[in-house]
Amino acid sequence: MMSRMATRNREVVILLLLSLRWKSYEQPQPEDISSAMAHIKNKIMKGLLRKSDGMARYSQTQFIFMLSAPKTAELQEIHGRRHASLVTA
Repeated sequence: MMSRMATRNREVVILLLLSLRWKSYEQPQPEDISSAMAHIKNKIMKGLLRKSDGMARYSQTQFIFMLSAPKTAELQEIHGRRHASLVTA
């Protein structure tokens, strides 16, 4: 559905994979992973996604996004907003 909409509107569709990693090499506790993933999801859902964007949990420590953008230049802006929001979390 999204690819048809993007074709009709002459947009590109971008798949973005966001992976959560810990600084230490030790495997984090499952409750720490769940808490971190819930925090990231809440930050992203609060104004970062547009109605035309899609987001789903891909694995235990990853989210996948499907974004549509009319211009390649907008990709840098989208990436900058997401990165700034997650870094300040």
